[in-house]
Amino acid sequence: MPDKESRDLKVADTSSKAALKYLFVAVYKDGSHFQQNPEDVSAKEPNRSAFFDVDQENLQAFFLVGPTSASKKNQHTYLVDLTDGHFEIDGVPFGMDPRARDGSRVYKLAFFRKHRANVEVNVRSGKMGRQWEDPIVYCLGWNATDQLGQVAQRIMEID
Repeated sequence: MPDKESRDLKVADTSSKAALKYLFVAVYKDGSHFQQNPEDVSAKEPNRSAFFDVDQENLQAFFLVGPTSASKKNQHTYLVDLTDGHFEIDGVPFGMDPRARDGSRVYKLAFFRKHRANVEVNVRSGKMGRQWEDPIVYCLGWNATDQLGQVAQRIMEID
């Protein structure tokens, strides 16, 4: 479980870079954490995403920190805990795996973003018309395999 300090990390204002509404924070088993930079650039390999720098073998939890809502003073957080597979939204825990308590699963992070671009094409002329992008959907969850080799996946989608 991430400590209070990890959960209270404030993510830099990325309003000038609308592409990333949420930034991630990886919490490791030793209590340390790694925070995605607003530019989403790897410190190890500058032409890769910051996600490249996440040590997935030592993850305890992974969460997204997002914009502050008008009705709340804090930023929204969405967490997946890889020790027991539970999720949290703004600190409220919930489970999506009835087998989590028996300890038979090993949880691995599942995290990706869905981007969708739309283009109108004039069928007669073949010319492209209006283009737009839908908001990015963040997908956060886990893949798990039990001792019998059965695979399960739970993904939470965040707009």
